[in-house]
Amino acid sequence: MSSAHPEQDWITLDNAAKIYPTAFTRLFPVVFRLSAILRAPVRLSALQQASDALVRRCPYFQVHLRRGLFWYYLQRHHHTPRVHLLERSALEILPARGKTEHLLRIRARGRTIAVDFSHILTDGSGGLRFFRSLLAEYLRLC
Repeated sequence: MSSAHPEQDWITLDNAAKIYPTAFTRLFPVVFRLSAILRAPVRLSALQQASDALVRRCPYFQVHLRRGLFWYYLQRHHHTPRVHLLERSALEILPARGKTEHLLRIRARGRTIAVDFSHILTDGSGGLRFFRSLLAEYLRLC
């Protein structure tokens, strides 16, 4: 994403991710969650600061899915992902059809931090690296 104009910042999907935009449904959401339970209750403001700092270092995670003429692609999102309250519901589809939302969701409740990733964005290895870095940054801030 080296373009000087943010609205032109885009990335093609890799070969593994190309199948997911057309494949995800309510029954097959192509989303995975990583979570950790901490010793102390999560401070949401510190978690948001950690998220903002990490996304600045890893701008690839600050994207949303767009549909081109013949293919899908990732475009830089203007905002960093917001931290949401972790609900007790099952995983939701990422991204929701027709919406320009991030391909990850950061959630917290009590002592738990969870991140939901779309397989369009990353696989388990990349998700784990992001999640570990998020936890490290959060713990550093606390």
